[in-house]
Amino acid sequence: MATQKERTTPCSTRFSPRLGFAWDPTGNGDWVVRGGFGIYNNWLTSANVQEEFRGSPPGLVMPTFFAGGTATAQAPIFVLGNSSKPPFGFVFPTFQGGLNAQGGVVGTNFSIGGINPHLKSPKADIWSVSVERKISRVFAASVGYSGSHSYDIVGNGNAIGLVSYGVDINVQPGDLITHQSIAPTRLNPSFGSISYADNNRYGNYNAIFFDFKGRSSRGFIDFSYTRSRSKDDALAYPTPFNPSAYYGPSIFDVPNRFSLSWNYSLKGFNDRGAAVRRLSGGWGLSGTTIFQSGYPFTAQNFNSYNPICADTSPGAATCPSTANPAVGYAPGSGDYNADGNNLDYPDAVSYHQLTDNKAWLTGAIPKSDFAVPTFGQGGNEKSNLFRQPNFFETNINLYKDTAITERVNFQFRFEVFNLFNRANYANPDVNFPDGNFGAATASHEPRFWQLGGRISF
Repeated sequence: MATQKERTTPCSTRFSPRLGFAWDPTGNGDWVVRGGFGIYNNWLTSANVQEEFRGSPPGLVMPTFFAGGTATAQAPIFVLGNSSKPPFGFVFPTFQGGLNAQGGVVGTNFSIGGINPHLKSPKADIWSVSVERKISRVFAASVGYSGSHSYDIVGNGNAIGLVSYGVDINVQPGDLITHQSIAPTRLNPSFGSISYADNNRYGNYNAIFFDFKGRSSRGFIDFSYTRSRSKDDALAYPTPFNPSAYYGPSIFDVPNRFSLSWNYSLKGFNDRGAAVRRLSGGWGLSGTTIFQSGYPFTAQNFNSYNPICADTSPGAATCPSTANPAVGYAPGSGDYNADGNNLDYPDAVSYHQLTDNKAWLTGAIPKSDFAVPTFGQGGNEKSNLFRQPNFFETNINLYKDTAITERVNFQFRFEVFNLFNRANYANPDVNFPDGNFGAATASHEPRFWQLGGRISF
Protein backbone atom coordinates (compact mmCIF):
# COMPACT_ATOMS: atom_id res chain seq x y z
CA MET A 1 0.00 0.00 0.00
CA ALA A 2 1.35 3.43 -0.89
CA THR A 3 1.89 5.97 1.86
CA GLN A 4 0.31 9.40 1.62
CA LYS A 5 3.73 10.89 0.90
CA GLU A 6 4.30 8.48 -1.98
CA ARG A 7 0.93 9.37 -3.49
CA THR A 8 1.27 13.14 -3.32
CA THR A 9 4.95 13.79 -3.99
CA PRO A 10 4.86 12.96 -7.76
CA CYS A 11 1.98 15.42 -8.29
CA SER A 12 3.94 18.28 -6.77
CA THR A 13 6.52 18.27 -9.57
CA ARG A 14 4.29 18.05 -12.62
CA PHE A 15 5.68 19.82 -15.69
CA SER A 16 2.89 21.69 -17.56
CA PRO A 17 4.30 24.03 -20.24
CA ARG A 18 1.93 26.05 -22.47
CA LEU A 19 2.63 27.92 -25.70
CA GLY A 20 0.22 30.02 -27.76
CA PHE A 21 0.35 32.50 -30.62
CA ALA A 22 -1.83 34.85 -32.67
CA TRP A 23 -0.74 36.34 -36.00
CA ASP A 24 -2.28 38.80 -38.45
CA PRO A 25 -0.64 37.91 -41.81
CA THR A 26 -1.92 41.04 -43.61
CA GLY A 27 -1.60 43.58 -40.85
CA ASN A 28 -4.99 45.15 -41.58
CA GLY A 29 -7.14 43.12 -39.15
CA ASP A 30 -8.96 41.08 -41.81
CA TRP A 31 -7.19 37.80 -41.01
CA VAL A 32 -5.93 36.14 -37.83
CA VAL A 33 -4.16 32.83 -37.29
CA ARG A 34 -4.19 31.37 -33.78
CA GLY A 35 -2.71 28.23 -32.30
CA GLY A 36 -1.09 26.65 -29.32
CA PHE A 37 0.20 23.60 -27.52
CA GLY A 38 0.12 22.59 -23.89
CA ILE A 39 0.72 19.69 -21.53
CA TYR A 40 -2.01 19.34 -18.92
CA ASN A 41 -2.20 17.26 -15.74
CA ASN A 42 -5.50 15.90 -14.51
CA TRP A 43 -4.75 15.96 -10.79
CA LEU A 44 -6.01 12.97 -8.84
CA THR A 45 -7.93 14.00 -5.73
CA SER A 46 -7.56 12.36 -2.33
CA ALA A 47 -10.94 10.69 -2.91
CA ASN A 48 -9.75 9.17 -6.20
CA VAL A 49 -6.94 7.47 -4.29
CA GLN A 50 -8.30 6.83 -0.80
CA GLU A 51 -11.76 5.60 -1.86
CA GLU A 52 -10.08 2.59 -3.41
CA PHE A 53 -9.38 1.31 0.11
CA ARG A 54 -12.86 1.93 1.57
CA GLY A 55 -13.80 -1.76 1.72
CA SER A 56 -10.38 -3.10 2.68
CA PRO A 57 -9.81 -4.54 6.19
CA PRO A 58 -9.71 -3.73 9.02
CA GLY A 59 -13.44 -3.17 9.29
CA LEU A 60 -16.60 -4.23 11.08
CA VAL A 61 -17.53 -7.90 11.15
CA MET A 62 -21.17 -8.25 10.08
CA PRO A 63 -22.50 -11.76 10.82
CA THR A 64 -25.34 -13.10 8.70
CA PHE A 65 -28.21 -14.95 10.36
CA PHE A 66 -30.34 -17.58 8.65
CA ALA A 67 -33.99 -18.27 9.47
CA GLY A 68 -34.36 -21.88 10.54
CA GLY A 69 -30.62 -22.32 10.81
CA THR A 70 -28.64 -24.07 13.52
CA ALA A 71 -26.37 -22.63 16.14
CA THR A 72 -23.46 -23.38 13.83
CA ALA A 73 -25.22 -21.48 11.01
CA GLN A 74 -25.92 -18.58 13.37
CA ALA A 75 -29.66 -18.98 13.82
CA PRO A 76 -31.35 -15.81 15.18
CA ILE A 77 -32.48 -15.82 18.84
CA PHE A 78 -35.69 -13.89 19.54
CA VAL A 79 -35.45 -13.26 23.30
CA LEU A 80 -34.63 -10.26 25.47
CA GLY A 81 -31.07 -9.83 26.61
CA ASN A 82 -30.25 -9.87 30.30
CA SER A 83 -27.54 -7.22 30.35
CA SER A 84 -27.30 -3.54 29.46
CA LYS A 85 -23.80 -3.90 28.03
CA PRO A 86 -22.75 -5.52 24.73
CA PRO A 87 -23.27 -8.32 23.88
CA PHE A 88 -26.33 -7.95 26.21
CA GLY A 89 -26.04 -11.40 27.69
CA PHE A 90 -25.60 -13.20 24.39
CA VAL A 91 -22.46 -14.77 22.91
CA PHE A 92 -20.68 -13.25 19.96
CA PRO A 93 -20.45 -15.54 16.90
CA THR A 94 -17.25 -17.51 16.65
CA PHE A 95 -14.73 -15.72 14.50
CA GLN A 96 -11.36 -17.07 13.54
CA GLY A 97 -8.91 -14.19 13.36
CA GLY A 98 -5.50 -13.88 11.79
CA LEU A 99 -4.18 -13.81 8.24
CA ASN A 100 -3.29 -16.64 5.95
CA ALA A 101 -0.09 -16.92 3.93
CA GLN A 102 -1.53 -14.75 1.13
CA GLY A 103 -2.57 -11.93 3.43
CA GLY A 104 -6.27 -12.76 3.52
CA VAL A 105 -8.45 -13.05 6.60
CA VAL A 106 -8.87 -16.72 7.51
CA GLY A 107 -12.29 -18.09 6.64
CA THR A 108 -13.43 -15.10 4.57
CA ASN A 109 -13.04 -13.65 1.08
CA PHE A 110 -13.06 -9.90 1.56
CA SER A 111 -13.33 -7.68 -1.49
CA ILE A 112 -10.49 -5.19 -1.30
CA GLY A 113 -9.00 -2.32 -3.29
CA GLY A 114 -5.53 -1.13 -4.09
CA ILE A 115 -3.51 1.25 -6.23
CA ASN A 116 -0.17 1.22 -7.93
CA PRO A 117 2.09 2.76 -5.26
CA HIS A 118 3.62 4.90 -8.00
CA LEU A 119 0.28 6.07 -9.39
CA LYS A 120 0.81 9.14 -11.59
CA SER A 121 -1.29 12.11 -12.57
CA PRO A 122 -3.01 11.42 -15.93
CA LYS A 123 -1.72 13.77 -18.63
CA ALA A 124 -2.87 15.17 -21.94
CA ASP A 125 -0.95 16.86 -24.75
CA ILE A 126 -3.35 19.34 -26.39
CA TRP A 127 -2.83 21.34 -29.58
CA SER A 128 -4.95 23.55 -31.83
CA VAL A 129 -4.77 25.91 -34.80
CA SER A 130 -7.45 28.11 -36.38
CA VAL A 131 -7.85 30.72 -39.12
CA GLU A 132 -10.44 33.50 -38.90
CA ARG A 133 -11.45 35.85 -41.72
CA LYS A 134 -13.42 39.06 -41.56
CA ILE A 135 -16.06 38.92 -44.32
CA SER A 136 -17.74 42.29 -43.90
CA ARG A 137 -18.21 44.94 -41.27
CA VAL A 138 -20.43 42.64 -39.19
CA PHE A 139 -19.60 39.06 -40.28
CA ALA A 140 -16.61 36.76 -39.79
CA ALA A 141 -15.90 33.08 -40.43
CA SER A 142 -13.34 30.67 -39.03
CA VAL A 143 -12.11 27.13 -39.42
CA GLY A 144 -9.86 25.25 -37.06
CA TYR A 145 -8.46 21.97 -35.85
CA SER A 146 -7.83 20.72 -32.33
CA GLY A 147 -6.45 17.46 -31.04
CA SER A 148 -5.13 15.76 -27.96
CA HIS A 149 -3.36 12.65 -26.78
CA SER A 150 -4.11 11.52 -23.22
CA TYR A 151 -1.93 9.01 -21.41
CA ASP A 152 -1.39 7.56 -17.94
CA ILE A 153 -5.20 7.42 -17.67
CA VAL A 154 -6.33 5.38 -14.69
CA GLY A 155 -8.30 2.24 -15.58
CA ASN A 156 -12.06 2.89 -15.45
CA GLY A 157 -11.18 6.58 -15.08
CA ASN A 158 -13.52 7.71 -17.86
CA ALA A 159 -16.61 6.28 -16.19
CA ILE A 160 -19.24 8.93 -15.47
CA GLY A 161 -20.20 9.62 -11.85
CA LEU A 162 -17.49 7.53 -10.16
CA VAL A 163 -15.24 8.86 -7.40
CA SER A 164 -12.93 5.87 -7.15
CA TYR A 165 -11.49 4.15 -10.19
CA GLY A 166 -9.86 0.79 -10.86
CA VAL A 167 -10.97 -2.60 -12.20
CA ASP A 168 -11.26 -6.06 -10.68
CA ILE A 169 -7.99 -7.88 -11.39
CA ASN A 170 -8.73 -10.96 -9.24
CA VAL A 171 -10.45 -12.95 -11.98
CA GLN A 172 -9.58 -15.80 -14.32
CA PRO A 173 -11.57 -16.79 -17.42
CA GLY A 174 -13.26 -20.18 -17.16
CA ASP A 175 -13.01 -20.19 -13.36
CA LEU A 176 -16.64 -21.22 -12.81
CA ILE A 177 -16.39 -24.01 -15.41
CA THR A 178 -13.05 -25.39 -14.27
CA HIS A 179 -14.16 -25.65 -10.65
CA GLN A 180 -17.76 -26.64 -11.50
CA SER A 181 -19.11 -24.02 -9.14
CA ILE A 182 -21.29 -20.95 -8.92
CA ALA A 183 -18.66 -19.22 -6.77
CA PRO A 184 -15.37 -18.30 -8.49
CA THR A 185 -12.10 -19.51 -7.01
CA ARG A 186 -10.25 -16.43 -8.37
CA LEU A 187 -6.54 -15.96 -9.00
CA ASN A 188 -6.00 -15.22 -5.32
CA PRO A 189 -8.56 -17.34 -3.42
CA SER A 190 -7.91 -15.46 -0.16
CA PHE A 191 -9.84 -12.44 -1.46
CA GLY A 192 -12.96 -11.61 -3.39
CA SER A 193 -12.73 -8.88 -6.02
CA ILE A 194 -9.57 -6.76 -5.97
CA SER A 195 -10.27 -3.36 -7.50
CA TYR A 196 -6.89 -2.04 -8.64
CA ALA A 197 -6.10 1.40 -10.03
CA ASP A 198 -3.19 1.77 -12.42
CA ASN A 199 -2.00 4.14 -15.18
CA ASN A 200 -2.45 1.70 -18.06
CA ARG A 201 -4.91 3.45 -20.42
CA TYR A 202 -4.75 6.10 -23.17
CA GLY A 203 -7.00 8.17 -25.44
CA ASN A 204 -6.97 10.40 -28.52
CA TYR A 205 -9.18 13.24 -29.76
CA ASN A 206 -9.30 14.99 -33.14
CA ALA A 207 -11.77 17.63 -34.32
CA ILE A 208 -12.28 20.12 -37.12
CA PHE A 209 -14.71 22.98 -36.58
CA PHE A 210 -16.37 25.69 -38.66
CA ASP A 211 -17.93 28.87 -37.32
CA PHE A 212 -19.82 31.79 -38.83
CA LYS A 213 -20.81 34.75 -36.70
CA GLY A 214 -22.12 38.25 -37.03
CA ARG A 215 -22.91 41.15 -34.73
CA SER A 216 -24.75 44.41 -35.21
CA SER A 217 -26.23 47.11 -33.02
CA ARG A 218 -29.47 45.11 -32.75
CA GLY A 219 -28.22 41.59 -32.22
CA PHE A 220 -25.92 38.74 -33.08
CA ILE A 221 -25.91 35.32 -34.75
CA ASP A 222 -23.48 32.42 -34.39
CA PHE A 223 -23.47 29.13 -36.38
CA SER A 224 -20.95 26.42 -35.54
CA TYR A 225 -20.36 22.83 -36.65
CA THR A 226 -17.86 20.39 -35.17
CA ARG A 227 -16.80 17.09 -36.67
CA SER A 228 -14.82 15.12 -34.12
CA ARG A 229 -13.64 11.72 -32.98
CA SER A 230 -12.67 10.64 -29.47
CA LYS A 231 -11.28 7.19 -28.67
CA ASP A 232 -9.86 5.52 -25.58
CA ASP A 233 -9.62 2.25 -23.65
CA ALA A 234 -10.29 3.78 -20.23
CA LEU A 235 -13.45 1.93 -19.11
CA ALA A 236 -14.11 -1.39 -17.36
CA TYR A 237 -14.35 -4.32 -19.78
CA PRO A 238 -15.19 -8.06 -19.66
CA THR A 239 -11.57 -8.75 -18.72
CA PRO A 240 -9.03 -6.44 -17.08
CA PHE A 241 -6.22 -7.89 -19.12
CA ASN A 242 -5.08 -6.27 -22.39
CA PRO A 243 -7.42 -3.22 -22.25
CA SER A 244 -6.04 -1.92 -25.55
CA ALA A 245 -8.05 -4.69 -27.25
CA TYR A 246 -11.14 -2.61 -26.36
CA TYR A 247 -9.81 0.68 -27.72
CA GLY A 248 -12.75 2.40 -29.38
CA PRO A 249 -15.06 5.43 -29.27
CA SER A 250 -15.16 7.20 -25.90
CA ILE A 251 -18.46 7.20 -24.01
CA PHE A 252 -18.69 10.97 -24.60
CA ASP A 253 -17.77 10.82 -28.31
CA VAL A 254 -20.10 12.99 -30.43
CA PRO A 255 -19.00 12.88 -34.11
CA ASN A 256 -21.36 15.64 -35.27
CA ARG A 257 -22.55 18.70 -33.39
CA PHE A 258 -24.32 21.74 -34.85
CA SER A 259 -25.33 24.75 -32.78
CA LEU A 260 -27.05 28.03 -33.58
CA SER A 261 -27.59 30.94 -31.22
CA TRP A 262 -29.08 34.31 -32.06
CA ASN A 263 -30.62 37.43 -30.60
CA TYR A 264 -32.43 40.37 -32.20
CA SER A 265 -33.79 43.52 -30.57
CA LEU A 266 -36.94 44.75 -32.31
CA LYS A 267 -37.16 48.38 -33.35
CA GLY A 268 -39.90 50.24 -31.51
CA PHE A 269 -41.97 53.20 -32.67
CA ASN A 270 -39.55 55.81 -31.48
CA ASP A 271 -41.20 58.57 -33.52
CA ARG A 272 -44.50 58.23 -31.66
CA GLY A 273 -45.69 59.48 -28.30
CA ALA A 274 -44.06 58.55 -25.00
CA ALA A 275 -46.64 55.86 -24.16
CA VAL A 276 -46.29 54.19 -27.58
CA ARG A 277 -42.50 54.35 -27.36
CA ARG A 278 -42.60 52.75 -23.92
CA LEU A 279 -44.96 49.94 -24.98
CA SER A 280 -43.27 49.20 -28.31
CA GLY A 281 -39.66 49.56 -27.22
CA GLY A 282 -37.43 47.02 -25.50
CA TRP A 283 -38.83 43.93 -27.23
CA GLY A 284 -36.49 41.21 -28.46
CA LEU A 285 -36.25 37.63 -29.65
CA SER A 286 -33.50 35.10 -28.98
CA GLY A 287 -33.05 31.42 -29.50
CA THR A 288 -30.80 28.39 -29.59
CA THR A 289 -30.79 25.25 -31.72
CA ILE A 290 -28.68 22.19 -31.02
CA PHE A 291 -28.28 19.00 -33.01
CA GLN A 292 -25.78 16.32 -32.06
CA SER A 293 -25.08 12.66 -32.73
CA GLY A 294 -25.98 10.10 -30.09
CA TYR A 295 -23.40 8.91 -27.61
CA PRO A 296 -21.88 5.48 -28.26
CA PHE A 297 -22.74 2.35 -26.32
CA THR A 298 -21.97 -1.34 -26.22
CA ALA A 299 -24.46 -4.19 -26.04
CA GLN A 300 -23.62 -6.01 -22.82
CA ASN A 301 -24.81 -8.77 -20.55
CA PHE A 302 -25.02 -8.02 -16.84
CA ASN A 303 -26.70 -11.30 -15.87
CA SER A 304 -24.94 -13.88 -13.73
CA TYR A 305 -23.58 -17.24 -14.82
CA ASN A 306 -26.37 -19.80 -15.34
CA PRO A 307 -25.15 -22.99 -17.02
CA ILE A 308 -26.83 -26.02 -18.58
CA CYS A 309 -25.33 -29.32 -17.47
CA ALA A 310 -24.72 -32.56 -19.32
CA ASP A 311 -27.36 -34.51 -17.40
CA THR A 312 -30.73 -32.76 -16.99
CA SER A 313 -32.74 -35.85 -16.06
CA PRO A 314 -34.57 -36.12 -12.70
CA GLY A 315 -32.24 -37.25 -9.95
CA ALA A 316 -29.14 -36.09 -11.82
CA ALA A 317 -26.08 -35.01 -9.86
CA THR A 318 -25.79 -31.41 -8.72
CA CYS A 319 -25.41 -28.97 -11.61
CA PRO A 320 -22.66 -28.02 -12.08
CA SER A 321 -20.38 -30.56 -10.44
CA THR A 322 -17.59 -32.91 -11.42
CA ALA A 323 -20.19 -35.66 -11.85
CA ASN A 324 -22.46 -33.42 -13.90
CA PRO A 325 -20.35 -30.73 -15.63
CA ALA A 326 -21.67 -27.61 -17.36
CA VAL A 327 -21.81 -27.82 -21.15
CA GLY A 328 -23.61 -24.61 -22.15
CA TYR A 329 -25.52 -21.51 -21.13
CA ALA A 330 -29.11 -21.52 -19.93
CA PRO A 331 -31.37 -18.91 -21.60
CA GLY A 332 -30.56 -15.45 -20.29
CA SER A 333 -27.24 -16.49 -18.76
CA GLY A 334 -24.49 -13.93 -18.55
CA ASP A 335 -20.81 -14.11 -17.59
CA TYR A 336 -19.89 -15.75 -20.88
CA ASN A 337 -16.22 -16.16 -19.95
CA ALA A 338 -17.23 -17.64 -16.56
CA ASP A 339 -14.81 -15.55 -14.50
CA GLY A 340 -17.34 -14.42 -11.87
CA ASN A 341 -17.49 -10.85 -13.18
CA ASN A 342 -20.97 -10.10 -14.58
CA LEU A 343 -19.90 -7.74 -17.35
CA ASP A 344 -19.64 -9.48 -20.73
CA TYR A 345 -20.15 -8.76 -24.42
CA PRO A 346 -22.04 -11.06 -26.83
CA ASP A 347 -20.76 -11.98 -30.28
CA ALA A 348 -21.56 -9.25 -32.83
CA VAL A 349 -22.90 -10.63 -36.11
CA SER A 350 -23.56 -7.11 -37.43
CA TYR A 351 -23.28 -3.50 -36.26
CA HIS A 352 -26.41 -2.45 -38.10
CA GLN A 353 -28.98 -0.33 -36.30
CA LEU A 354 -32.21 1.40 -37.37
CA THR A 355 -31.97 5.13 -38.04
CA ASP A 356 -35.63 6.17 -37.73
CA ASN A 357 -36.02 8.05 -34.46
CA LYS A 358 -39.31 6.23 -33.69
CA ALA A 359 -37.48 2.90 -33.82
CA TRP A 360 -36.25 3.59 -30.30
CA LEU A 361 -39.78 2.95 -29.02
CA THR A 362 -39.58 -0.74 -29.91
CA GLY A 363 -35.85 -1.32 -30.36
CA ALA A 364 -33.43 0.37 -32.75
CA ILE A 365 -30.78 -2.29 -32.18
CA PRO A 366 -32.01 -5.67 -33.53
CA LYS A 367 -31.23 -8.71 -31.41
CA SER A 368 -30.35 -10.45 -34.64
CA ASP A 369 -27.14 -8.38 -34.61
CA PHE A 370 -25.85 -10.64 -31.82
CA ALA A 371 -25.27 -14.25 -30.84
CA VAL A 372 -24.33 -16.09 -27.67
CA PRO A 373 -20.58 -16.88 -27.72
CA THR A 374 -19.08 -20.35 -27.66
CA PHE A 375 -19.40 -21.81 -24.19
CA GLY A 376 -16.69 -20.45 -21.89
CA GLN A 377 -15.55 -17.78 -24.34
CA GLY A 378 -16.01 -14.02 -24.23
CA GLY A 379 -17.93 -12.34 -27.05
CA ASN A 380 -16.17 -10.66 -29.98
CA GLU A 381 -18.19 -7.41 -30.00
CA LYS A 382 -16.09 -4.26 -30.34
CA SER A 383 -16.50 -1.55 -27.75
CA ASN A 384 -18.92 1.37 -28.29
CA LEU A 385 -19.73 0.91 -31.98
CA PHE A 386 -23.50 1.43 -31.54
CA ARG A 387 -25.11 4.85 -31.09
CA GLN A 388 -27.74 6.08 -28.66
CA PRO A 389 -30.55 8.37 -29.92
CA ASN A 390 -29.41 11.69 -31.36
CA PHE A 391 -30.57 14.98 -29.87
CA PHE A 392 -32.31 17.90 -31.61
CA GLU A 393 -33.90 20.83 -29.83
CA THR A 394 -34.83 24.47 -30.49
CA ASN A 395 -35.59 26.94 -27.70
CA ILE A 396 -36.87 30.50 -28.19
CA ASN A 397 -37.37 33.44 -25.90
CA LEU A 398 -39.53 36.56 -26.33
CA TYR A 399 -38.55 39.30 -23.90
CA LYS A 400 -39.26 42.95 -23.11
CA ASP A 401 -37.03 45.33 -21.19
CA THR A 402 -38.75 48.20 -19.39
CA ALA A 403 -36.79 50.90 -17.60
CA ILE A 404 -38.43 51.60 -14.23
CA THR A 405 -35.89 54.22 -13.23
CA GLU A 406 -32.56 55.30 -14.61
CA ARG A 407 -30.83 52.41 -12.80
CA VAL A 408 -33.60 49.82 -12.40
CA ASN A 409 -34.80 47.65 -15.30
CA PHE A 410 -37.54 45.02 -15.41
CA GLN A 411 -37.40 42.25 -17.99
CA PHE A 412 -40.41 40.10 -18.88
CA ARG A 413 -39.66 36.74 -20.53
CA PHE A 414 -41.81 34.20 -22.38
CA GLU A 415 -39.73 31.10 -23.09
CA VAL A 416 -40.59 27.99 -25.09
CA PHE A 417 -38.36 24.94 -24.77
CA ASN A 418 -38.25 22.19 -27.42
CA LEU A 419 -40.31 24.39 -29.72
CA PHE A 420 -40.98 21.65 -32.30
CA ASN A 421 -41.77 19.06 -29.61
CA ARG A 422 -39.20 16.66 -30.98
CA ALA A 423 -39.05 13.34 -29.11
CA ASN A 424 -35.50 13.05 -27.77
CA TYR A 425 -35.21 9.52 -26.46
CA ALA A 426 -32.65 8.47 -23.86
CA ASN A 427 -31.23 5.58 -21.84
CA PRO A 428 -31.64 2.64 -24.21
CA ASP A 429 -31.63 -0.79 -22.56
CA VAL A 430 -28.19 -2.23 -23.34
CA ASN A 431 -28.58 -5.54 -21.46
CA PHE A 432 -28.73 -8.08 -24.28
CA PRO A 433 -30.98 -10.72 -22.58
CA ASP A 434 -33.71 -8.18 -21.70
CA GLY A 435 -37.00 -8.24 -23.56
CA ASN A 436 -36.83 -4.50 -24.33
CA PHE A 437 -33.17 -4.58 -25.33
CA GLY A 438 -32.33 -1.75 -27.75
CA ALA A 439 -35.40 0.29 -26.82
CA ALA A 440 -35.27 3.67 -25.10
CA THR A 441 -36.41 3.63 -21.48
CA ALA A 442 -36.70 7.40 -20.99
CA SER A 443 -36.86 10.68 -22.89
CA HIS A 444 -35.83 14.26 -22.43
CA GLU A 445 -38.44 16.93 -21.79
CA PRO A 446 -41.23 17.54 -24.31
CA ARG A 447 -42.25 21.03 -25.37
CA PHE A 448 -43.09 23.33 -22.47
CA TRP A 449 -43.19 27.05 -21.82
CA GLN A 450 -42.71 29.35 -18.89
CA LEU A 451 -43.17 33.00 -17.96
CA GLY A 452 -40.57 34.89 -15.99
CA GLY A 453 -39.50 38.27 -14.80
CA ARG A 454 -36.20 39.74 -13.70
CA ILE A 455 -35.31 43.03 -12.04
CA SER A 456 -31.76 44.31 -12.53
CA PHE A 457 -30.18 47.36 -10.97
